Amino acid sequence: MTAGLRGVVVAALLAVAAGCLPSGSGGPDLSVPPPDLLPPPCARDCTPSCLPGFMCVKTGATQDYAAFCATGCSTSAECGAGGACVQLLGLVGVPSVCVKMDTPSRCPAVPADAPFSCLAPPASCKSASVLAKPFSQMGNRLCGAELVDCPNGCMDGPDGGAGGARCL
Repeated sequence: MTAGLRGVVVAALLAVAAGCLPSGSGGPDLSVPPPDLLPPPCARDCTPSCLPGFMCVKTGATQDYAAFCATGCSTSAECGAGGACVQLLGLVGVPSVCVKMDTPSRCPAVPADAPFSCLAPPASCKSASVLAKPFSQMGNRLCGAELVDCPNGCMDGPDGGAGGARCL
């Protein structure tokens, strides 16, 4: 093999090793980021399982937050400082649970500045002493109704309408 031919063969082998092949030649598809550069998928189940006294709030593809372990609640007073008792929208059969600014976490693939819209229901009296008021948390993309204790009672809006409900 001549020196010139040997140089061409070496250059071709180096191009193959570096992934520098012409398109359509069977080389790597650089239009799709490699798996290690993609954000991790959003956890839709609690792994490992939740500690005793907590329930797993599983999420579906329409939620922008990850599955999380939470305690059930009937009002925000049960959730401690910085917590809110929320009936989350879009999760059928899930009771109201305690959430915080950082729990649950936003899915890694959802940018913090991505558009977010929450169509929470209007305020209404869930019972004679509990107000359900609209709840929206941009940071972790939560939407639902916060359940607030009304020690002096809850009053529905004019003519029994829900929109103007409030604690007395």
